[in-house]
Amino acid sequence: MKEIIFKNLTSKNKRIKNISATEILRKNNILIESNRETKYFINNPLRSIRNISIKKPEIHILKDIDTCKNTKKFNWKIKGKILIKFNAQIIPIDYEHTYELEIVNLAKNKKV
Repeated sequence: MKEIIFKNLTSKNKRIKNISATEILRKNNILIESNRETKYFINNPLRSIRNISIKKPEIHILKDIDTCKNTKKFNWKIKGKILIKFNAQIIPIDYEHTYELEIVNLAKNKKV
């Protein structure tokens, strides 16, 4: 069985866009759940691009194996900033992308 949940949360007042998708798959005593989420934070327009510094994106990757619960988890996150030119204005946008994957073996005494 496969389930998919999709959410698109946008707030024009707070200038935030949040998109997420969850997928759950069950097959042969294995449960796989994946979560994807993208967040955008729109900042106030800049007058000049000269006084802003753009850092390299931050990337975090984590792998967790729990042999007692027969689970494996993978987490991936990237954070950064981009600049967009729109109607002669420079608009900085902070972003955050996350991806989480969890694999669970529902059968007892078996490894994932």
